[in-house]
Amino acid sequence: MGFKHIFRLSKVVGLGVGLGVLAVVGLNTFTPLARSEQAPITVVKASTAAPAPQASPTPIPVVTQPQPASLLAQASAKMGVDVSVTANTTTNNSTWTVIPATDPDLQKFLPMLTSEWSKYPSGFANKVKLNHIYLVKNLAVSGQARAAMPDPRTTNALYYDVDSGYVTSQNGTYMRRVIHHEFDHYFEYTLYGSFYRTDAAWGACNPADFSYGNGGASAYSDPEFANTIHPDQGFVTGYAESGQEEDHAELFAWRMTNPAEVNTWAKTDADLQCKITAYQPTLTALSL
Repeated sequence: MGFKHIFRLSKVVGLGVGLGVLAVVGLNTFTPLARSEQAPITVVKASTAAPAPQASPTPIPVVTQPQPASLLAQASAKMGVDVSVTANTTTNNSTWTVIPATDPDLQKFLPMLTSEWSKYPSGFANKVKLNHIYLVKNLAVSGQARAAMPDPRTTNALYYDVDSGYVTSQNGTYMRRVIHHEFDHYFEYTLYGSFYRTDAAWGACNPADFSYGNGGASAYSDPEFANTIHPDQGFVTGYAESGQEEDHAELFAWRMTNPAEVNTWAKTDADLQCKITAYQPTLTALSL
């Protein structure tokens, strides 16, 4: 249900050359001065006094860069859910490529993930029985490339593809919405036992002659329309028109990432405002 559109010392030694005092006679010759003409030599005795104590230098703090594995651990602690890479490469009809914790795209995605997750109340992952968030690449569902995937049935996990093409799309705003969109699918399944719940109150918000498409997977045939923002009354994107479950997830994701824009639309879009109201019981059940 994810959607595709949808980083000498060079030691200088002082050479003391003891030639004595020279009197230059010619350009390339010299004559030593007579001993009587030499300046008297004064012998200076070394002081036997104890040297003054030297102040200890201030220690220079050592800045340790967090290691990749510890960054995953920090994200897990902040979010209250295991955030990690996975050794598995498939589940049900889905496949992906395992990546190391050192993957630079993973490192770019982590701050984005923790930032968006901070919008949920503490303990929310446990409330919806989410145990893991796996970061992968080349994620595909039934052979179709996806940016993310929920799996509340077998692994109790969310999967996010951290490929740079997704993470940097639309200056990062695309993947921020994906985080919430896919989580909506996950918690709807936890609450209602289905990814494809039909909400009569929600459906009543649509025009009488409107019919949804054939689901999110079908929207990949027309990516331009799927990515269109607020194309019609009642829909935040063209992708939302592909199925009621996608309509739920898209509106939720936009309200989590662009609430001011959605509220502005809703002022003149009665259908959209109707859906905001219709979804409130679900959010109330989740204490959101």
